[in-house]
Amino acid sequence: KIKRELDLNLIAYVCETWTRIGYDKQLKLTNYAKKQHKKLESKVLNQADQIVVTSPSTKTEFEIITDKPISVITNGYDKEKVIVNDLDEKFTISHIGSLLSKRNPEILWQALSEFVKEDENFAKHFQLNLVGEVGENVLNSLKDYGLTSYVNKVGYVSHSEAVKFQKKSQILLLIEINSEDTKAIIPGKLFEYMVSNRPIL
Repeated sequence: KIKRELDLNLIAYVCETWTRIGYDKQLKLTNYAKKQHKKLESKVLNQADQIVVTSPSTKTEFEIITDKPISVITNGYDKEKVIVNDLDEKFTISHIGSLLSKRNPEILWQALSEFVKEDENFAKHFQLNLVGEVGENVLNSLKDYGLTSYVNKVGYVSHSEAVKFQKKSQILLLIEINSEDTKAIIPGKLFEYMVSNRPIL
């Protein structure tokens, strides 16, 4: 409406797909609501003068809906002056951000559980840092695999504190949901991890 009435250019920034987002099926929308979403998506994409997305896959999806110009600008990172001189003394694997139900890497927990049981030295030095929100089922899985005592559940911290955890960790853990719906997503966390210059698992 503003574009029409004031004769302005509209740039639509869409950081994730709209009607094909990963959790769309969990919303339990009625058929009417689904149609409305499709209609609004098409309306926005076709009335925009320029569209900006964060991944090539999203661009490909939107090119089916509109012939408007689409640019890809990926997520990035803030270059904060956070100085960390030394890595953790313990062998720390750290996940920064939300680790919710659909991102529960049980195969990894199983492998770490086996390492802990088989290698006394590993068990002595291992620590799993979970910085941010953690789903109840993830914590239950860690308990089932006997890893609770190795978990450092930090919770939410400031961005500068998160960067400190990233820079001093031995390994950074990056997990995404393994499904067709998440193929188009390049997590912002990846760029944050990259600037920390630590190995990513």
